[in-house]
Amino acid sequence: MKKSFIRLCPLSKSLGGLIVSLVALTLLFSCSLEDGENLMDARSVSTDEIEFFIEDDMPTRGRYEAAAEVEKYAVFSFYNETKKSHVQNCVMTKQANGTWKKSKIMNFPGKNAIDFYALKPSFTDADSYTMTPDEKSFVYTMRDSSYKQMDFMFSSLINKTRESTNNQIKFKMKHLFSYIRFVSKLTNEEIEVEVHSITLHNLLSRGTFTYNRDKERAGDWQISTTDYDNFTFMLPKDSMLVTNKQISLHTGDSLLFVMPQKPATIWDPNVTAKISDADANHEAYVKVACRVWKKRSDADIAANVAPAADAYIGCTATTWATVYYPLKAGTAWTSKVTPYSGNYNVLITWTGGYTAEGEDFLKKNTNDELEMSSDEPVESFFVTDPWTDDDTNSVSFNM
Repeated sequence: MKKSFIRLCPLSKSLGGLIVSLVALTLLFSCSLEDGENLMDARSVSTDEIEFFIEDDMPTRGRYEAAAEVEKYAVFSFYNETKKSHVQNCVMTKQANGTWKKSKIMNFPGKNAIDFYALKPSFTDADSYTMTPDEKSFVYTMRDSSYKQMDFMFSSLINKTRESTNNQIKFKMKHLFSYIRFVSKLTNEEIEVEVHSITLHNLLSRGTFTYNRDKERAGDWQISTTDYDNFTFMLPKDSMLVTNKQISLHTGDSLLFVMPQKPATIWDPNVTAKISDADANHEAYVKVACRVWKKRSDADIAANVAPAADAYIGCTATTWATVYYPLKAGTAWTSKVTPYSGNYNVLITWTGGYTAEGEDFLKKNTNDELEMSSDEPVESFFVTDPWTDDDTNSVSFNM
């Protein structure tokens, strides 16, 4: 007999590739003198417009975002030499008529070099932020449902002047979370399964991201080891699994975001049988809300005849069953090569699963008539590649 497994595989490159060029923004910022700034440079402030470019290549709010859907981003800038503040939290917000409203005005202060730090959607969408000469960071707690989630992206530019940039600032954005899509395959030929939602339990949920002040587009997460939550992917549409055929449990633009992490402890039903104990120990596992019923005849399937009331297993025609699956020890949504911004497919091979008591779900709910079609150890694989920017799909609009 074989046992169920959950497999992690790389997403295709098609997730990347949205480039948003934000151009023609006239910024009229008048700088106040900072101690130690060059007086002539500060007085000879450029009145030329600074053109901002943003390369945007991943989804936001749990779905793929087109250029026209970009709503806002924010920028802090600092003098490179003194590290003192230049402009604080300039937020660009798109208006209903397609124009952009800016919260601050800005330009290059003469020949002074400037460091820029950008965050999308904004710094105020984080739990908190610290943008000072000595520290540039923000804290964020991941939302617990794909319906609530927003993608966060950052960028930075170091030691830029009007002359070196030709008055054009180009932010190449990098994504800050780990990005998951779910696929599944039914291998138990005695049942049919319709999936409603998938929840990853007992994952770390909160972290502090700190910008590298010396290297562009670089920074590090420090993930809290005491903050846990469960993260639910709501399928855009309930999906019927297909026997021995892998299918996607999402539309083309739907994702679940999680903090980059390697779960410290994985639920093993042979060791910690009960889910309540797994929760107490912060052991990671997968929960699936679904309907399961005994397989209908080919004729009934072809005619779309509903299952008989007594054919449902652990559920009814109007309620969902809850089935649990363990992840393999070693599962990770981060790596040394790609500490964040990695893309993953999570593959659930459906053989029956477990109850909240750690029992065979099918056996428990059919009085031993059916059983899990596999009993080998749960298997998990993941592959993550460095983020690859794809500049072939370009969309531009004027700010």
